[in-house]
Amino acid sequence: MEVRDIATKKFRDLTAAEKAARYAYAKQRRHRLNAAMREAGIIGAPRSKMSESEKKSNRKTYAKTYRKKITAEARAYREMMKRG
Repeated sequence: MEVRDIATKKFRDLTAAEKAARYAYAKQRRHRLNAAMREAGIIGAPRSKMSESEKKSNRKTYAKTYRKKITAEARAYREMMKRG
């Protein structure tokens, strides 16, 4: 089976091996294009991984601001309902 035949068939008509080959090709192409775009400066470099302490502090900060926002919205809603 040629690659050209796989490309022209509908996905539902492919065998499991052909589907795997199409997926592998698409993945390899996507990675190659992303690397080329990164080198060209079109897209940024991948993010660096955060340490566990950074993740924990970010979660804590997010949770705190989220709680404040929800509390303020609830307070505003109750005030609005009082006024009618």
